[in-house]
Amino acid sequence: MRGLLLLICLVLPVQALALSCMKPSVTRTFKEIHAAPETYIIVEGRLTLDASKLPETDLTNQSPPELTRVPAILSGTSLSRAGFDAPFAREITLEVACFGPWCGGAQNGMEVLA
Repeated sequence: MRGLLLLICLVLPVQALALSCMKPSVTRTFKEIHAAPETYIIVEGRLTLDASKLPETDLTNQSPPELTRVPAILSGTSLSRAGFDAPFAREITLEVACFGPWCGGAQNGMEVLA
């Protein structure tokens, strides 16, 4: 269960913390999500996307942060009280951030916990 929460922590958007040196915290993230007005769904599944639309790391580029939105499909199962047993398949928008020359990424067909 602790590993599951850690993975959730890593894939959920964390706005202000992304630019800080704060150590990731499962407890802090859970409290933030619990207090948020939005509803979150935890999904274990496969990501389908056109990887050619992802930004590439460019070590010569020191520009301000940029966000690239890539259409994708997330299919698998969502978490219920009984476990990952509820079918899930939705079109999503993957937001990939670049900070200076470093960019996040994903691979077509990769297994994710989101």
